Amino acid sequence: MTTWSDLAKEMEKWEDFGLQYKREGKSGDLWKHLAPQLRPDTDPADSIARQVLRFVGSHIKWNGEYRYTLDGSLDDAFQRRTGSSAELNLALVALLRRAGLDAVPMLVSTRHNGEMYPLYPFRRQFNSVVAYLRQGNSGLVLDATDPYLPVGELSAQHNNGTGWLVDSDRPVWVDLKPPVTSATWYGQLRLDEAGALTGKFSINVTGALAADWRSTLAHATEQNFLKAHFATRYPDIVFDSIMIGAQADNTKPLKIGFNCQIANAANVVNDFIYCQPVLDFFVDENPFKSLQRSFPVDFPYAVKMNYVLTLQLPAGYAVEEMPAEAHIALAGEAGKINFSCSKASAQSVLLQLRMNLAKTEFAPEEYSALRKFFDLAAEKTQLQLVLKRG
Repeated sequence: MTTWSDLAKEMEKWEDFGLQYKREGKSGDLWKHLAPQLRPDTDPADSIARQVLRFVGSHIKWNGEYRYTLDGSLDDAFQRRTGSSAELNLALVALLRRAGLDAVPMLVSTRHNGEMYPLYPFRRQFNSVVAYLRQGNSGLVLDATDPYLPVGELSAQHNNGTGWLVDSDRPVWVDLKPPVTSATWYGQLRLDEAGALTGKFSINVTGALAADWRSTLAHATEQNFLKAHFATRYPDIVFDSIMIGAQADNTKPLKIGFNCQIANAANVVNDFIYCQPVLDFFVDENPFKSLQRSFPVDFPYAVKMNYVLTLQLPAGYAVEEMPAEAHIALAGEAGKINFSCSKASAQSVLLQLRMNLAKTEFAPEEYSALRKFFDLAAEKTQLQLVLKRG
């Protein structure tokens, strides 16, 4: 092939690729089951895209394979109820087009497969495909390999910087903006003289973390989920009054609320109590152990984490020495951490730990600063408040 347009023209004629979404007979059964649920004349494009994504993700289970061509037809995958990334995401393209929307396949290389090179039309650099819904000069990505992802987000493996649209008229490369995953913990806890903590938390989660948690919740009890995902250094923690919000609606943040009790959360030694107030966070130890690194660091998504806790102290106790504020920022607004601990009232303290990582790729020469960044985050999650009886 001499141009990207030539490659697109060839692929659009392939029986195992282009003809799957261009010929209606390849997806007739799929469309027959989906069409009664759609109102293409009245529903906005975003709504139709959500319905199509939900339909494919619930009727064809991803088999773990990354491909951009398929064996048989899209209807064959529908009958099997399983398929590769090609079956699932070309089904999205076919159904979106049949609903009157401007959808095309986007070829990608997974993160494990390596980088892509837009200069030369070399198709073997790709190993998977997702769907792209054009909307004016921009568009939305769709990925049915993870049924818990909303429209506009790709799985971590598929989110590899760029993708190529297989369209002989407009065979363009599209930059994929790194998605953001976020979590916010709001807690109100009371510490007693025996070192027990009781109180409540509410947690809001978005992005890849929300998709992962929704997937786990679909196959676990609420109790077992919380024991595996909250305050894991306290195996004897007790949960009650658990509330899960927006579990089935991946267009909204996943909300989790609960009461909790930890019998031996703090150590009591004579007139002192030693308590670790950060029960849960995105990171509890620095993942970067080596002092130096000769290759880049590449995160699959940007991060926004926020932990806010009001801690009621036992009567007669006070913080021996209030921890100092701490701040760190990476160059170019790539990331920042803010920590503070202050009196909320005469007998309570307010602790806040915020971590934002806006950049996802770091060169080897940036590694030292990144390592210090995670050092501070890990240090504050292990912070120990020392209380003394007055």
